[in-house]
Amino acid sequence: MPRKASSTVICALIGEVRSCVEEAIVVAEAADRLARRGQAEKALRLLMDVEGPTRQVLDLFRTALKVRQTLLPDPQ
Repeated sequence: MPRKASSTVICALIGEVRSCVEEAIVVAEAADRLARRGQAEKALRLLMDVEGPTRQVLDLFRTALKVRQTLLPDPQ
């Protein structure tokens, strides 16, 4: 893969990971606020919305590992 293309792919992966993590943080912070106000059950239901972005981050991380294996040969 040409250097420019690999850089574009890596930047896109990082941007997507960051976006998913930020989304999960927003949801977790909202759930935390609900829990602190005594709405623990509602907070827990809201916290379940973190699952989607978390799965996306794991999928993107697996993709990043494959890209790394392709672009960065084993130093042995």
